[in-house]
Amino acid sequence: DPMTIESNIKSNRWAKFAELFALFDPRQVMLEQLQPLLRGAGSSMVANAIVALIVFAVISTEEIQQTARVWTASCLVVVACSIVALAIARQNFNSLAGLKTASWIVTASSALRGLVWGTGFYLLMPQANNYEQIMLGWMIAGMICGGAFSNWSHPASALAFSASAALGGFVGMSGVAGVGETWMPYAVLVLLVLLMRLVLVSVSVLRQSVIAEQQ
Repeated sequence: DPMTIESNIKSNRWAKFAELFALFDPRQVMLEQLQPLLRGAGSSMVANAIVALIVFAVISTEEIQQTARVWTASCLVVVACSIVALAIARQNFNSLAGLKTASWIVTASSALRGLVWGTGFYLLMPQANNYEQIMLGWMIAGMICGGAFSNWSHPASALAFSASAALGGFVGMSGVAGVGETWMPYAVLVLLVLLMRLVLVSVSVLRQSVIAEQQ
């Protein structure tokens, strides 16, 4: 009977899918996503602090020196808080619920740091002199790329950091006379989209390799 044969084929397909799902351990996948990020967290935090100090050191325009001072202090405080948060995240690897909590902690930490950087670009860029604007432009591109690559195994964290930084950079560049009317602010958004695509492709390969190992 053709109907019976078709039904058996579908049943076999569902059976194979169920077998694959049974072999799939979400805890292991989440663990593999978080571990690369947390291994490099120390270097990433130090880099954030150093770049923030560099930004403060090169800002010489009197109108924004106080803003730069307050922003740099805020950035260093957030970096310190992120170090503590990531240390807490490392202690939540014993269960799936703990890994989900760790994932939220990591994402929130990345979002906060990205927001601080985006705010800095937004506040400093429009009133900076030409030299400072060039430097900040490079910083925008560097922080977006750095955020994506340092968080590549955890897409939510990569997007949280890079998107926040990119949005601040876009708004800040849009407020600069002679720059806001050009293609350059939009290049920041294009860079963000391309990097997020690269992150998603990379993490997809990571997940497939973990599932293949579990089988």
